[in-house]
Amino acid sequence: MTYVLERDGDVTNILMDFTDEGVDLQVSRKVAGDEAKAADYVKVLEADARRDFADKFPPPPVEDHPEEEME
Repeated sequence: MTYVLERDGDVTNILMDFTDEGVDLQVSRKVAGDEAKAADYVKVLEADARRDFADKFPPPPVEDHPEEEME
């Protein structure tokens, strides 16, 4: 995930892109305040995007554990 912060007066726009993860998804959100306020919000936006568009993200790899024999 990569993101860019663009300041426009009293509002900062977060532009977030997931193509570096092989996911065709770009989201944005306007945050009142400067870049520092927007940077604090990046993790929230990322979590929201991953939850709201979960169908676009590949499932995490499943570790294959061979069944251990019980004695």
